Amino acid sequence: MGTYPALYAFGVATAIEIAAYYIPWVDNLLDTVATPTAIAFGTWIAAALFPNTDPLLKWTMAVLAGGGSAGIIQALTGFTRLSSTALTVGFGNSILTTIESIGAFMLSGLAIFVPLLAIGLVLGLLLFSLNRGFQILAIKRESQ
Repeated sequence: MGTYPALYAFGVATAIEIAAYYIPWVDNLLDTVATPTAIAFGTWIAAALFPNTDPLLKWTMAVLAGGGSAGIIQALTGFTRLSSTALTVGFGNSILTTIESIGAFMLSGLAIFVPLLAIGLVLGLLLFSLNRGFQILAIKRESQ
């Protein structure tokens, strides 16, 4: 995963997938393959989150939380694209794909920057509270 050949392979696969989203029949074919794959890998990744638990609980949670959520999202995405293909004869798919890509990019950025913003806010509130507390202590000392 951390090698240059893997980076090149993932880059090429990403470029092919993005380009394929703009060709309606390839887009629908990818969704047909991606839906069961999303369910399987969603289940597998969720199961990895419960390493030392009872196997029944682990796999029940993995199927419901991981596979279920991944399957629902992928099925809705596939249905939306299929509907777009049917309603616009494929011309609306490029617009839908562009909106989806922009949304994914923005959410990825938010996933990185919102925690940093939250840390900054917590530190700012902590410093403000400490400063205010020291001011109150100083006022109490002066009044004594």
